[in-house]
Amino acid sequence: MSRTTLWRDLSALRECFKEEHSEKYAEFVKAQVGVFQLMEQHLLEGTIDAQTATAWKGIRQEISALLGLNSPAKSITAHITDGTGLTFEFLKHAHGIGEDDMKKVFAFMDALPRQRPVIDASYFPDRSTGTRVSNWRRDHEQPTRLL
Repeated sequence: MSRTTLWRDLSALRECFKEEHSEKYAEFVKAQVGVFQLMEQHLLEGTIDAQTATAWKGIRQEISALLGLNSPAKSITAHITDGTGLTFEFLKHAHGIGEDDMKKVFAFMDALPRQRPVIDASYFPDRSTGTRVSNWRRDHEQPTRLL
């Protein structure tokens, strides 16, 4: 069984437990919060040092994650380049078009003539410097076509 399958199945079980035993789950979460508040209190009173509190917090976070007490978190990373102008224009004009009409747009686009880009060595970066190689192709060599 893959790790992803196991995680998904455990997540489903945790959700089921939350729904069927909401009072017990709320008590369990309250107990976890109590532990964190106890750590905070000891740290502020100076009865434990910061390193011990950090280690304690790390252990509690692992336990919380294992038991599924942490809220789900998602992050999205987007890398936007200067070449997104046409993509943005397409998305702007396509906004609100229904699925059937979008299929007609795709059929129309498929019928348009294609401009095939020529990809030669100048397209790829030089591995030693990270810059693009220029004038690499000799007159007798044919360019490699992408499409």
